[in-house]
Amino acid sequence: MKSSNAAITDISADGTRTAWTAKDLEALMPLVAECVPTLKPGALGFKAFLDSKGDSLTPVEKQRATFLLERILSGAAGPRDAHYIMTQQTGRLAEGYDQLIVGGYNSLLDKLSEGLDIKLNMPVTSIEYKSEDKKVSVTCKDGSEIIADYVICSVPLGVLKADTIKFVPPVPKRRQDAINNLAMGGFEKVILVWKEDDHFYKNWKENLDEVSILE
Repeated sequence: MKSSNAAITDISADGTRTAWTAKDLEALMPLVAECVPTLKPGALGFKAFLDSKGDSLTPVEKQRATFLLERILSGAAGPRDAHYIMTQQTGRLAEGYDQLIVGGYNSLLDKLSEGLDIKLNMPVTSIEYKSEDKKVSVTCKDGSEIIADYVICSVPLGVLKADTIKFVPPVPKRRQDAINNLAMGGFEKVILVWKEDDHFYKNWKENLDEVSILE
């Protein structure tokens, strides 16, 4: 099978191509969403889930459902649920193509940080709201203190879960529950290098739309 932003196509052993219709995709979505509970550790598993459907699914439908699920799961990290599956595949999360920033991401950060007092290598150990003077005190690992009117905390989820920053007063229970219940997903990128005249490289470039080619 082959996928692109425009369509998904079945490619048989003899090279015959059959493009999926919107109706084909729509018919598979409830099945893929139904399988989500089987993806949890210790659960049935997607293959066993499909096998449990018996003859109600044709071999082609099972193959397509497997391909569709793998395509969705390869797109992003993090836990999956029925809402994620539906919105991801129907394109309601985001639109447009990925773009690289000319000059690298530093050029964007340099522009956004113009005129700001940026302090690096200063891990924060506590953030305390002082009600008496309505100020926020930020204490760093080296003992230094920064006083501000407001603080925007944008540390990664893993830092919040590790409880390395002490909040005074404590984070509200509903937010702490959200932090505890959110999960960190795994995502890997692999970079492969071939010579331009390599047959394998040419075949990938011409036949796989979702492989990024850096030239």
